[in-house]
Amino acid sequence: MAPALTVAFSDPTQPVGSVTTTARAAGPAAPAGPVLQSTLVSPQRRVAVISGKQVRVGDKVNGAVVTEISPYEVRMKQSGRETTLRLLPKLNKEQEAVK
Repeated sequence: MAPALTVAFSDPTQPVGSVTTTARAAGPAAPAGPVLQSTLVSPQRRVAVISGKQVRVGDKVNGAVVTEISPYEVRMKQSGRETTLRLLPKLNKEQEAVK
């Protein structure tokens, strides 16, 4: 019995030049550092979820101490260097004017 020949078929329903399923499955590269996923800010507490872990002010994330949690960002400090994680990217002045 002869060995089976494997042939890759393209999807004829997809537009020419579309992304292949193998490229789509790979997805975007994972971020290099911690990612702010959500925040909960109320008069009683301030909590953030960073890379899947719930943290409060004073907790450590990858060696950095969480110093402040606000509705849209978290500030952390490590070795005198401050880092800010944001839920939303910074808006440029043109986008702010559109509001």
